[in-house]
Amino acid sequence: MSNEVQHNEHDNLFENIVCEQCGSSDIEVIAEDLAQCRQCGSKIKLSVPKIEKVVNHYHSQVKNEDDSLIFTNERSVESFRRDALVRLAIDINIPPNIFESQFGPIKSVYTQYAQIEITLNATFSATIGYDKVEEYDDYDSVQHKVVTKRRRVTDWKPFSGSKTNTNSWFVNISEEFDDSNRFADFLYVYEHKDECVYLSKTDIDVEPMPVRQSHIDSVVNGAKSSFKSECKKSLPGDTCKNFVCSISYTVNKVQKYIVPQYILPFKYNGREWDIRCYKSATNPYIGHCPDGSKIITSITNDKTKGGAILSMSLSIISILMSMIVTFGTKSSHSLIISVLLFVASLISFVVQRFRQNNITNSLKEQYQNKKKHDLQEYFAKHNMNPLTEDEEKKFDYWRKSK
Repeated sequence: MSNEVQHNEHDNLFENIVCEQCGSSDIEVIAEDLAQCRQCGSKIKLSVPKIEKVVNHYHSQVKNEDDSLIFTNERSVESFRRDALVRLAIDINIPPNIFESQFGPIKSVYTQYAQIEITLNATFSATIGYDKVEEYDDYDSVQHKVVTKRRRVTDWKPFSGSKTNTNSWFVNISEEFDDSNRFADFLYVYEHKDECVYLSKTDIDVEPMPVRQSHIDSVVNGAKSSFKSECKKSLPGDTCKNFVCSISYTVNKVQKYIVPQYILPFKYNGREWDIRCYKSATNPYIGHCPDGSKIITSITNDKTKGGAILSMSLSIISILMSMIVTFGTKSSHSLIISVLLFVASLISFVVQRFRQNNITNSLKEQYQNKKKHDLQEYFAKHNMNPLTEDEEKKFDYWRKSK
């Protein structure tokens, strides 16, 4: 059961919030328009003035530059919050004490992308080398006679060609960091492209952002660089030199997308981080999160430092003994010692790597168990349902990729 409290959106303060179920004032804001009682777990609806979205007509095609595609499917803020916390816990690269973070209210934002269709026309030339083996006669001073030998030679020939390519590229036009590849996967690989409709500028409560020339330039430069490499790879022969490529382009179409997202911000070790999810998607993705993989690497290196020094020392001594045998004494004892040292250094290296892998996997197991335990405690403290069987299985995914 939920109750409703007025929200002052100008100073972001909530006045006189009391849970109607138990009377507690120990309230946690979990989203912009939703809070939860820490005592009994009741949801409290926060009344936030919003502009009403009117979706009353659709376009079969873009009619002007202000028209955009917007994703209308939305998941609940509670399901995102739960999935985001699980995602932080199961990620092997997230630090083990991640649940000591201060988690803030979930934000609802609109991320805007542009899909830019470009046709590239390339003309190129190069000198192509074709390798072949030829026979030739040469005088052998040891055998005192002319012998037939073989050598590899390269036959160089001029080459020119042209190539045309039409493709679509994506760019994030609303934020500084570029996650356009993730959105492209979301749209096509995970087949969410049918979950959006055309809306004109007057139909939504978010201002469509313009596609600037800098966006076009960044996409064109990336497309030209990739296409140039593709043209070079298409050349015949075994090798090439003097490759010259000229590329012209035409922007055929620009399609804008407005994508509602949830963001769970949190503070870890004094820094701001976040985890995100498109509202139409099911799996949150790591946006800006701390990397704990260096912790495991550092601990593993410290614990195996002695073995690494031993392995390196044996290898150096083995090399020195081999040089002594080669350029100095030819005694059988020196040769045997050299071989034994080489075998010992090889065994030491194998043992060292095996020990490093064991320590690394043991630390990962330990940290994953800690995060799982902390997540269960977090769920219990915030009156959330325990981990499901499917959620528990996600903690084993890292083992399959070892």
